[in-house]
Amino acid sequence: MKPLAVVSHILPPSPFGQAVMLHRLLQNWDPRDYCLLSLQDYSKGTEGRDSMSRLPAQYYHLKPAFQLKGFQRFTMLGLFDLLLQTLHRTRSIVSIVKRERCRAVMACSGNLLDLPASYLASRWMHVPFYAYIFDDYVYQWTKRLHRFYARCTERIALRNATAVIVPNKFLGQEYS
Repeated sequence: MKPLAVVSHILPPSPFGQAVMLHRLLQNWDPRDYCLLSLQDYSKGTEGRDSMSRLPAQYYHLKPAFQLKGFQRFTMLGLFDLLLQTLHRTRSIVSIVKRERCRAVMACSGNLLDLPASYLASRWMHVPFYAYIFDDYVYQWTKRLHRFYARCTERIALRNATAVIVPNKFLGQEYS
């Protein structure tokens, strides 16, 4: 039984800030205590810096959902497409959380769908949800549709999260 499923768009050994922070957070954990879920497929190699290695935990590749063509604009069909993608991602997360018998889900910001899908998966599985916000979740999106969707889903997910983790005092004040 793994206590924690970590969902992030980028994971160690990638040389980006979020992956580096997750590496620092998890490097001393027992690899049997967590699993890592991402849209990136980390089974094919060990990209990254020499100073940061791949974590010894189980990595899972979340396959992207089918996307409706031409519905990226702010329309009802665009919102419907995002909801379908979120539900697809939720189902993928739930299947891994069940398989690994995780007792909590932590989602990192950085991908539009990870936060709402992880929140829904935690509710579906009746386990605590933790949000790790690296950037302002709503304002990192430039498309109106994505910003609207982020604003709606952020309110629900963060208000019902067991805890919200932020990297600095400024974001802490913003989210409190």
